[in-house]
Amino acid sequence: MVEQQQIDKLRSVFAELKEKAGVDSAGAKKLELPKVERLVARLVEFSGCLGCQDYVVKLTGLLQGLTERFEQLERSDYKALSLLAQDITTHLEKEHQLIPDGYYIGTYIALGMSLGLIFGMSIFDNLPTGLGIGLSLGVAIGAGLDGDAKKKGRVI
Repeated sequence: MVEQQQIDKLRSVFAELKEKAGVDSAGAKKLELPKVERLVARLVEFSGCLGCQDYVVKLTGLLQGLTERFEQLERSDYKALSLLAQDITTHLEKEHQLIPDGYYIGTYIALGMSLGLIFGMSIFDNLPTGLGIGLSLGVAIGAGLDGDAKKKGRVI
């Protein structure tokens, strides 16, 4: 289990970076701080996982480096944080069965539109009608599943 000291250090380094970046600054947008904040919370939640422990250490080091040289950040710094965030997200999806926000709605819109095209051509003999029905069903089913996943706490 990750020591409480390491978790506290991650939280404090993130808070310091967030304070330096400000709320609505360009740096905060480039650093994707809300996303990183959600990832930090999930890593702390699953601190018993060995993979999450490794990511806590990696993320702490990266955030500390970004905080120290905040005024001179380069494109490679933003990219490094983005790649680490992507790795953490992939780990959380595979190992802890979490999903990104809007996962089901995107999936079911595509599926609904595909089926809508097929049924629009064959049954209704009217492509726009089938497409509209498929889109509506996809949004409805996807939104319902996304809401259910959010209630169960499975959203990153």
